[in-house]
Amino acid sequence: MFKKICLTIACTLSLAACDMTKVVWAPDAKRAAIIGSDGLRITDDKGTLSQPVMEQVAKIAWWPDSKQCLVLRSIPAKDWTEIEPILSPDEAKQVRESSEKLFAEISNFKGTQDELNKKLENDETIEKNFKAEAVAYLDYTHKKELAEKIPDWNNLPKAQSYIQILEKYKAAQNKLSEPVLIRKTMNEIENIGVSPAGNKVSFVENIGTDALYVAAADGSSGHIISGDCNKYPCWSRDGKFIYFIESDGPTKGFRSATISSANVNVAEPDKSRRAEAAVSFDTSDVVQVNASGDIIFSNRKVDFPSVDAPMNLELFIKRKAKNDLEMLTNGDLQKLDVQSFSVSPSGSKIALCSKSGATHILTVENKKVQTVLSQDNAAGVKFTPNWRNENQLCLAVKSKRPGARNDDAELALLNIDDKSIKILSTDWPITCTNDFLVEKSKN
Repeated sequence: MFKKICLTIACTLSLAACDMTKVVWAPDAKRAAIIGSDGLRITDDKGTLSQPVMEQVAKIAWWPDSKQCLVLRSIPAKDWTEIEPILSPDEAKQVRESSEKLFAEISNFKGTQDELNKKLENDETIEKNFKAEAVAYLDYTHKKELAEKIPDWNNLPKAQSYIQILEKYKAAQNKLSEPVLIRKTMNEIENIGVSPAGNKVSFVENIGTDALYVAAADGSSGHIISGDCNKYPCWSRDGKFIYFIESDGPTKGFRSATISSANVNVAEPDKSRRAEAAVSFDTSDVVQVNASGDIIFSNRKVDFPSVDAPMNLELFIKRKAKNDLEMLTNGDLQKLDVQSFSVSPSGSKIALCSKSGATHILTVENKKVQTVLSQDNAAGVKFTPNWRNENQLCLAVKSKRPGARNDDAELALLNIDDKSIKILSTDWPITCTNDFLVEKSKN
């Protein structure tokens, strides 16, 4: 059981940590943040790469002025002594009590090792969200006894707890300075953002459900906007509202939901929430709001109130001041085998990235799709294509360096109009690009 706990949690955290946002251009398009295999680096507009400026960075978001940034670091906890102070008193108590109860069951068990493993495989003493913390607690407090009862305890790959630290930094040249703590938690933070007005930050934290938090730019006045929403919300262009898909609860085998918005500048933002559209619910769906106030979102096509329609992912748009929803895709996501998508700064174009790495552009106005990077020039999905500006898309292309393998890539800027490609990563070191552009096993 403990082996299963350790391996399952480690796998879950690894998969959840595979955030595809590895390249983030500043709003002024003069710098890009690169989350490489050796830490966070900054490039200039020509692709010249800085030395690593910070390690263990999981996510980054730029301020509208391009002079500040929001950085999420994911740091392995050394042991229970680092974990306990970050948990709330109630959470720490829950971990201690449930872990001690489980330890007592192990200590008092009289059967064989196989019978003990079978019993513990179905044990629900420890809540799912606290399994990694429980393993850390047991390893810290009962290591010797557990090693006697479970012979391979000391050799098991232990589940790793990660401390999530969200901070605001000044970003001058290639240096980050003057950190301001926004949030420190043991829960996974799924998404981070800065309001266009620059006075608020947002993040989605997994507390059993995905909860949307909004706080002031200095970290104060943090509060939950929604306790059960999608992982990828979006700010309105004026920074007054934040849009998200909120679950209405389980209904007939699926979860109905509503696209909602909250005015973050009023004292009680929940009271200003308004329904925009009824949709199905999946936490991975993305909401974007374009310059005209239209809402672009991904969703599973469901004909309400029926639940018999195919649950295929599509892209939709809700025009401002109109009630009807328009489908932007008509099976295109399935036909193109789309892995991810991103909306251009103005909201007029959407980049669709296939599992092969091939990239297509969907024009919102006429709903036409054109391929701008063919499968032959792609090297698989290395990261979600990121818009530098309305006409330039930053993506991964197949490397043409001598000795490059088929799945090795380069970071490139693609001009949407003429499909020309400019390589940015020609001189980048392998220490940065392992597991990012170049496959690690090659070295």
